[in-house]
Amino acid sequence: MFTMHPTLLVGPADWDPVRMPKEEFLGRIAAFWRACDPEISGAIVYGDARNHAELAYLTHFTPKLEPAIALIGRAGAPRLLVGGGVNMLAAAKPLTWIEELLPLRDAGAVVGRWRTELGSQDFALLNGDAMPYGLRQSIATTLGTPTDMTETVAAAMRHKSMRELALMREACATLDATKAGDWRGPM
Repeated sequence: MFTMHPTLLVGPADWDPVRMPKEEFLGRIAAFWRACDPEISGAIVYGDARNHAELAYLTHFTPKLEPAIALIGRAGAPRLLVGGGVNMLAAAKPLTWIEELLPLRDAGAVVGRWRTELGSQDFALLNGDAMPYGLRQSIATTLGTPTDMTETVAAAMRHKSMRELALMREACATLDATKAGDWRGPM
């Protein structure tokens, strides 16, 4: 039997602050900044339905249909630019701890305003190789050539915090109980 591969990510994706508190993400971001050159004042983190590991690691947001970009400065609150227009902002809100959500369209102009706010010339880019050409060019026009820091975050993702290890053990226990036919979780 042949089946179609799903084209939409499915499953629960809402951010649960009890299971993964905001402090966990802030700690990841702080570790990222410690690994960066002190001249870098902002990071642009790209994610889409296929390439979203770095974005999810830092924001808990996993794009399902259209891409997203997180703007994370050394100072100030991060922002998340969400694909799909203004109509998607309310749907995206429960998926992340980031409070300021904006539409992704005209990302170059939004990044330009953010750059002015930060007053900097040096930026990091995460997952830029996955960006569509036009989007990458609009950001490059605004910022020049940001420093690729994707591997820095990828390396950090391989080291698990105590909370991450506990959640992984819980997931494994759930899988074991499911395989044994003993799982009594929500249906």
